[in-house]
Amino acid sequence: TIQGATGEWPDALIPKKDEYVGELRNAFPFSVGAGRNQPIWIEIYIPVTAAAGVYSGSATVTASGQNPVVVPIQLTVWNFTLPSTATLKSAYSIDYHLITLGHQIGKYDPEKKGHLDLVTLYTKANLLHRLTNDYLPGPQTLPGKWAQFDSTFGPFLDGTASLPGGKLSGAKETSYRMSVWSHETDVPFLKEVALHTKSKGWFDRVFEYTSDEPKTAGDWKTIRVRATALHQADPKLRALVTTSYQSASKNGVASLIDLFVPTLRFMDNKPAPSPRSEVPGGNDTIGNQRSRYGPEVWWYQACGSHGCGIIGGGPEDRAGYHTGWPAVMIDLPAMFNRIMQWMTFKYHIQGELYYDMVYAFGSGDPWTTQYYYGGNGDGTLYYPGRPDQIGGKSQIPIESIRLKLLREGMEDYEYLALLKGLGEEAFAQQQAARLVTNTYTWSKDPALLYEAREKVALQILSHLNPAAAPPNPTPAR
Repeated sequence: TIQGATGEWPDALIPKKDEYVGELRNAFPFSVGAGRNQPIWIEIYIPVTAAAGVYSGSATVTASGQNPVVVPIQLTVWNFTLPSTATLKSAYSIDYHLITLGHQIGKYDPEKKGHLDLVTLYTKANLLHRLTNDYLPGPQTLPGKWAQFDSTFGPFLDGTASLPGGKLSGAKETSYRMSVWSHETDVPFLKEVALHTKSKGWFDRVFEYTSDEPKTAGDWKTIRVRATALHQADPKLRALVTTSYQSASKNGVASLIDLFVPTLRFMDNKPAPSPRSEVPGGNDTIGNQRSRYGPEVWWYQACGSHGCGIIGGGPEDRAGYHTGWPAVMIDLPAMFNRIMQWMTFKYHIQGELYYDMVYAFGSGDPWTTQYYYGGNGDGTLYYPGRPDQIGGKSQIPIESIRLKLLREGMEDYEYLALLKGLGEEAFAQQQAARLVTNTYTWSKDPALLYEAREKVALQILSHLNPAAAPPNPTPAR
């Protein structure tokens, strides 16, 4: 998209000492050439036991032949707590088949040493960022079947998984995608999944990914067949389809879909034509479409935001249809990565889906290229932390700046949801409206976002404990 820029963009965050296995990595020391800068990303986790107030500290930067530089740090801790389990549901998939390829340890095999361990590390990494990895190995694919699934991945669904540093104690996955490959219409198998997940207390988070962006007559027929079998196994099993209500209705399957997940473009589409001189999704998706859907609807962003294989706003998109939408590309300003959760609140959406977070692991080295579907970073929000690349001895996930910004957006949503729960939804919506007009018109100014977030925080404090708000608070940024 023309809203990005060519040049060097920081993204991968190699730690000094990783929090997954506690090994020193090769981030420090580093050399900085003349006329260049080297940013350092600092995270401070605030435990729930921390007292509210203003904290002061400093960071010291040392360099050979230079006097140390002391950078003062001031942090304000608000007198309220965000829940460990995300209020906003998500299905941010991490394809476990690709993890081992990116780490160059061969084709995924649950019986090979270290393979399942890596899958669990990535699942932990998502939870640390308030996101759910819904794409877990199917019980039928594991040597120990359900018993092994329950012991390996059950803690993520139960909220008993131990996250690094004791962070987000009790955090639970907010969704679980049934692994039904070759069992799509196997009613006894589907019934077994329903019975087992009910017995474990996971059933309300289960869904079947029945179809992805159906287009052909065969796709719509498949939805009918699969959803019918699913509901025959248990009427409350949910069929998820990434499509709009309009398309499903035209093709006669709307009543069979339990969880609609349209692209955010089709929830409130632009009147501007695409390069094919049409409005993708149809003219009946122009304007706010939320009222067409039931009480629970999710949405997603994909390459249509920036142009699938073309430059959004470039010669092939002179009307600029593929510009202005949120997108998690490397070469876009940070607000493109963070604004979606404010939109999610504004449009009363209950969940977000993203097709993959390690897509580039499957073809080439993500450390050298992530250009897929017309975008740098499309489908990839992690880097494979191989010892040859980051130092140390163990394989770990390496998080991206874009993933951190997504987490910030998830925390923004928690502020808004907390205020809504205090009976102040109108005020929360006012703050969201300051940033978001619609899905393609929104503020690119981070200062306005921080101002809105601060106003939400102060309004929360006015309800919980008016005397607890620190004077002239400055939120951590």
